[in-house]
Amino acid sequence: MNFIDQLKDYKRGIEILYDWIGSGGVPVSKEVAQKRANTCNSCDFNDKGNGLTDSIADAIKEQLELKNHLRLKIGGERRLQTCQACSCVLRLKIWVPISTINHSYSKEELIEKFPAHCWQRKEQSI
Repeated sequence: MNFIDQLKDYKRGIEILYDWIGSGGVPVSKEVAQKRANTCNSCDFNDKGNGLTDSIADAIKEQLELKNHLRLKIGGERRLQTCQACSCVLRLKIWVPISTINHSYSKEELIEKFPAHCWQRKEQSI
């Protein structure tokens, strides 16, 4: 691969990271992700997702590839599916900083959509 191609891949990697993790570009620690995964794995909202459009499926695939490339893995990850409260892919969402999630939901929406035991509500102190 030549230098131009490497830069294109790097730029795309940055775009994927920004879309997934947020503007800070830093995922949460493995300890935080593991604690979140443990919560999700015992939650009834962790279930199969509905059909995704090709473009959404492609974006998720790219984000999962980047996550794996960054060696962001925790125990129980294979049991994580899709959150039925928000339709997010849990293998990705558990790595997103709460500050990024803050921009997606108001406190009212968190209370309305997510069960009381959800890590998103607990980390927001709701």
